[in-house]
Amino acid sequence: MLSNAVEDQPQQLRALGKANRVRLARAELKRKVAAGEATAAAVIRECPWEAASMEVGDLLRSQRRWGAARCRRLLVSVDTLTRIDLLFLRMLRTRGHAPLVERLVLRYTRMGEHAALWHAVAAVGVVFDRRRRAVYVRSLGAIAATQAANFLAKNMIARARPLIEDLPPLVPTISGLSTPSAHASTSFAAATSLSEAVPRLPLWAAALVMTLSRPYMGVHYPSDSLAGAALGTLVARGARSAQRSLTER
Repeated sequence: MLSNAVEDQPQQLRALGKANRVRLARAELKRKVAAGEATAAAVIRECPWEAASMEVGDLLRSQRRWGAARCRRLLVSVDTLTRIDLLFLRMLRTRGHAPLVERLVLRYTRMGEHAALWHAVAAVGVVFDRRRRAVYVRSLGAIAATQAANFLAKNMIARARPLIEDLPPLVPTISGLSTPSAHASTSFAAATSLSEAVPRLPLWAAALVMTLSRPYMGVHYPSDSLAGAALGTLVARGARSAQRSLTER
């Protein structure tokens, strides 16, 4: 028994040493958050080794003027929003899924990959509608800029795509990142820009259907689509304002 105790000592010392390293690293991490050298959001997103098993509430309380009550309110709000997100996702994944409807939506949502549909509409306008060619050219630029902004936002937010065990996604995806939805952002960018040249009702209807097709297929949360719609609208309006500023000079 004495020999076994002696053999266990190095293992216990290693475990104790590892625990001390984790404790010291976490203390330094919390100090940086309290001093404003790092943000809680960045720590959660990047998840360094010392924070891998750390409680979110403990990290949030490291921030200045963050007590237990404020942390609790935030976490409850996040939980509520997540539940609402999942509720609407399940509704879109379980309603209106007749075989014919699924096939039509699948074909349509594939047209939105890399904003192919919207690039095609704008390119046709550039070629055949000389009077409003400037609108179509600006739309091409706005759609491309939205794609770039969406890529950056997705990698910064790094939210994983939804995973519901009893409702798997109906289409494959290029990446595992979810927010914002590129289909939604490019659709709303296109609708915002092209509405000056294309009939608005069918244009916005097409953009809305494309946006909803992603949670319908189970590859995005509804909030991803809302975030994408906001991003696309913002970029398109920015492109319009920039064009007007250049024209007025």
